Amino acid sequence: MNLCIDRGNTRTKAAIFDGDKLVFEYANHPLRYQQIKAWIKKYGIRNAIISSVKDYPKSWDKLFSNLNHFFILDHTTKLPFKNEYGSPETLGVDRIALLSAAGVFFKNEDCLVIGAGTCITLNYITKEGVFTGGSIHPGLQMRFWAMHTYTGRLPLIKFNGTTPLMGNTTQNAMLSGVIHGAACELDGMISEYKVKNPKLKILIAGGDAQIFETMLKNKIFAVHNLVLVGLNKILNNNVQ
Repeated sequence: MNLCIDRGNTRTKAAIFDGDKLVFEYANHPLRYQQIKAWIKKYGIRNAIISSVKDYPKSWDKLFSNLNHFFILDHTTKLPFKNEYGSPETLGVDRIALLSAAGVFFKNEDCLVIGAGTCITLNYITKEGVFTGGSIHPGLQMRFWAMHTYTGRLPLIKFNGTTPLMGNTTQNAMLSGVIHGAACELDGMISEYKVKNPKLKILIAGGDAQIFETMLKNKIFAVHNLVLVGLNKILNNNVQ
């Protein structure tokens, strides 16, 4: 049994896999020591991997010390794809996990993997399993924060599920600018990629993936637990 933990900027997510089969999934914050301890005992966890954009509690090391294998994901970890990024040491662990999952869903096909979280990332991986690069964009909440922080009177708002194209209040106008603007931005980027590669497959994951899933004109495949699937792929790649 494999335990995969993803510590993002806003949420901690975890999943337990039996080989490639998802057995249990968790999404909350924070993830506590006793919870992990209970999973290890209940499911007979033998291998674990952590992907964290920030430091994780070092008390967890005691929990993982008796496992067969334990990995902290970084650019030195053995990966199921070839990394040709110009600065591999700066490639975020969330992007590494997303790229690792691409081959699980689209084997031997070129793929653009989109992470829609704190930042929006586009990551291109070839059918031969080679990552060549992509782009990083401000995420939705970051855009709301920017408008509030760098102006004198614009309020700090959050997406509430309603996004008018033409806002008739300041709040609705901000919602339209952020949500529709980001969707058009993504559609434009995807279309540029498809000019070069019409058969390109598009995967999207992250906290805001569902918003884009219904708004983008390009055909995309949303997988809410894509990072966790990628982590499991990396873990299996290292223990087999």
